[in-house]
Amino acid sequence: YVVATNTNYGIGSETGGWRDGKEGREVLSSTIYSGNIKWLKQAHLAREKHVVAETRLDADDGLHIQFFSNIQKDIRAKLLTSQNQQIHHPRLKWRYWCVENHLAWTPSPPFAITNATQYGIILPRRQPYECVTPGITIGLSVGEKQDSFPRFMHHKLYQQIMVHKNHAGCGDTKDNCLRMIKKNPFIGAVRSRTPTSAGMKNVARKEEDVKEMSKYSLSYNDTELEQLLYVNFRINFDDVIMANQYVHDHFTGILKDNLKGQCTAGHSCKNGTKESLEYMLARVKSLNKSIETAP
Repeated sequence: YVVATNTNYGIGSETGGWRDGKEGREVLSSTIYSGNIKWLKQAHLAREKHVVAETRLDADDGLHIQFFSNIQKDIRAKLLTSQNQQIHHPRLKWRYWCVENHLAWTPSPPFAITNATQYGIILPRRQPYECVTPGITIGLSVGEKQDSFPRFMHHKLYQQIMVHKNHAGCGDTKDNCLRMIKKNPFIGAVRSRTPTSAGMKNVARKEEDVKEMSKYSLSYNDTELEQLLYVNFRINFDDVIMANQYVHDHFTGILKDNLKGQCTAGHSCKNGTKESLEYMLARVKSLNKSIETAP
C-alpha cells in the first residue's frame, strides 16, 4: 500500500496502533494510492479477533525475501494457542523481534577519497545488543490491549526489554520477550545510510562514524556481497552502482533539501541531523574551493 500519511504507529514511543483501531482509522481516512482497500477494511475490522503483528520498514531500507514468512511461523508458534489457534490462552501476551545481522549501505560522497567504490560502501554488520529499525516487529496476541507491551526507541529497545526488564512481563517463563533473529535469515535486512536520512547516524563520515560502523562488522568480499544482495534481497549490483552515482551527482542538492525540511510539518527535528548536514555541506564547499584554486 502507498498511503498519504507520515504518522507512525506501533513501533517506538508514539501511542496507538492497529489493535486499538487508531492506525487503521488514520490509514483509511487518508488518500490511498495503491493497494486493495477492501482487504484493508477487513483487516481493520478483524484486529481484535486475530493476532496482530506490526513490522517497521522505512522506504530506504529492505528486508530478506523470506523475512515475513519466517517471522509469521514464529509468531504463530509463540502467540497462538495449540488448540483453537485464535481464542483462549495464547502462549505469550506479546513479543518483539529484531534483526541481528544486516547490510549497511553508504553511498560515496564527493569528498570520499579512501574506501570509495562504484557502489559506495556495503558493510555487513552484526548488532547483537541493539535493534536496527528495519524488521522491528511487535506481535500482540488475541485479547491483549494496545498498551499491553512497552514502547522504547529502537536503540534502547534491547537494553530496556532484555537487560533492565523494564516491562510487566510478556507471559514467557524465562522472560524472553525480545528475540534477536540471527538465522533464517542470517542477514535479515539492508539499511541505507544516505544524506536523505532523518537521523543521519553514521552518514557524515566523521572519524567516530567510521569507528562506529566498523564495530561488529562481518567479512565478505565483493563477489560474496553481490551474490548476497541478489539471492537474499533481489537487489541487482548494477542498480546499487546506479543509485550510488545518482546520490554522488546530486549530493549537494540532497543535503540542502534535507536541511531545508528540518523541523517542518511531517519531517524530523533533530539537532544532530542538522549538525551533520551542515558539516557535510561545509566539506563539499571546501572540496569545490580546493578544486577551483588548484593549479
